[in-house]
Amino acid sequence: MPRLIVPDGPDHVAGGRSAAGAGTGGSNGATTGHEAELWRMADTLRGSMDAAEYKHVVLGLIFLKYISDAFEEQHARLEGERAAGADPEDPDEYRAENIFWVPVESRWGRLQAQARQAAIGRLVDDAMAGIERDNAALKEVLPKDYARPGLNRHDLHQATIRYPTRVADQRAIGHVLGVLDDKIELNRRMNDTLEAMVRALFKSWFIDFDPVRAKQEGRDTGLPNHLSALFPDRLVESAIGDVPEEWEVLPLPELIEVNPKRTLRRGQAAPYLDMANMPTNGHSPDTVIERPFGSGTRFINGDTLVARITPCLENGKTAYVDFLDGGVTGWGSTEYIVMRPKPPLPNVFAYCLARSSRFREFLIRNMSGTSGRQRVSPQVLSQFLLPVPSERCAVAFGEAVRPFVARARDAALESDQLAAIRDILLPALISGALRGDRREAFSEAMV
Repeated sequence: MPRLIVPDGPDHVAGGRSAAGAGTGGSNGATTGHEAELWRMADTLRGSMDAAEYKHVVLGLIFLKYISDAFEEQHARLEGERAAGADPEDPDEYRAENIFWVPVESRWGRLQAQARQAAIGRLVDDAMAGIERDNAALKEVLPKDYARPGLNRHDLHQATIRYPTRVADQRAIGHVLGVLDDKIELNRRMNDTLEAMVRALFKSWFIDFDPVRAKQEGRDTGLPNHLSALFPDRLVESAIGDVPEEWEVLPLPELIEVNPKRTLRRGQAAPYLDMANMPTNGHSPDTVIERPFGSGTRFINGDTLVARITPCLENGKTAYVDFLDGGVTGWGSTEYIVMRPKPPLPNVFAYCLARSSRFREFLIRNMSGTSGRQRVSPQVLSQFLLPVPSERCAVAFGEAVRPFVARARDAALESDQLAAIRDILLPALISGALRGDRREAFSEAMV
C-alpha cells in the first residue's frame, strides 16, 4: 500500500517572521538551502495566519507535488504503451505499482495553470478531497483548508519547491520516514491496548462491581485472594442503584477536586493545549505548544481534562495530563473542566471516570445555553453521585494500573521524540543532504 508521510514540523521552526531572513543569506546572492527555501515560501503563504498553523499548508503542498510526480511519471510511461493496451486513465495501472491515483481535478499541472485565480484555495481543497476520495489509504488525512481566511493565496503561484525527481529516491525517502511512522503507529496501538486494560479494570471494580456480584452469587471472583478480600460480599440499594455494602455514596466534589487552584503568571510562557489537539481517543494529545499565559484553565501532571462545550464534549475530548516536565504547570481552553482525585484515589481514577458512559451521559444531559454553544457548568458535578471504595481497594487499583499508565506515558514520549526525528530528517532527505538509500541500516537501527 502506498505510504503517506505528512509530518508536523518542529515547533521551533514556526517561531515567527524574523526567522525567515536568518537562513536565506539576505540579498548577497548566496545559494540558499532547502530549509531556507521552504521557510521563505511558507512565510509568504501564511500571510496573517498563526505561525503554529502555517506548516500544515506547506507540507500539504509538498505531499501533493510528491505524489503528482510519481503519478505523472507512470502516466507518461503508460501513454507510451497505449499500442500494447495500456490505459493511462485506469487507476488500477497505478495502484498495481504502489502509486497513488491522482484524479484530473487534482493534478498539479491543472492547479499550476490556475494558480493566479482568486479561487485557487478552493481548487486546492477540491484537489485534496479528490485524492482522498479515490485513495482509501488517504481518507480524512490530507489538509483541506487552503480556502481559509488569512492564507495569502495571491502569491501561491510564486511558490517553488525543491524535491527529488527520481521515483526511486522518493520511495527510498518514504521508506526511511515510514520506519519512524510504523514505530509511532505501533506505540499508538500499544497505548490503546494499555488504556483499554486500565479502563476495563476500573469498570469491573467501580461501575459493574463484578467482584462483589461474584461473591454475592457464590462464584469465584477471578482475583487473587488478597484482592478478593478487599470487596464486600453483597450489594445494597442506594440513590444510584445497587452499590457494594459499606461503600458510601457521595457527590463527586467530595472525592475529586474540580478546577483545583494552579498558579501561572499572566504572560508567563507555559505548555498550552488547545481544543483542536484534545484527544477524542486515548489519553495523550498529539501537540502541546509553548505560549504565554493569558486566561484559561491550568493543570499539572496527574490532572484529567474534560471538554465541557458542544460538540467537543459529545465527541469525547478528554486528556490525562502526563506530558509535562516535573513541576511544570500547563494551561488550556476555558472550556475545560479539570479534575484531580483526592487521596487515597489514584490520579488515573478521574480519567477512567471521565471516559465512562455514565459520566459522559450525565454531562451531556446537563448542558445548557443557546443552540450550538451549549456547555456544562462545573457546578453541575455536585449532583453526580459516586460510590466510595474502601481505602485499601482504591490503593490496590492504583497499584494494579500503575505499570500500564507508566508504560503508556513512556510510549507517548517516545513517539514525540520519533516524530521530532522524522521532521528533522524530512528536509535533509528531500534536499539530498542525507541519502535515503541507506534505508536497510536505518531500519535495523530502529528495531
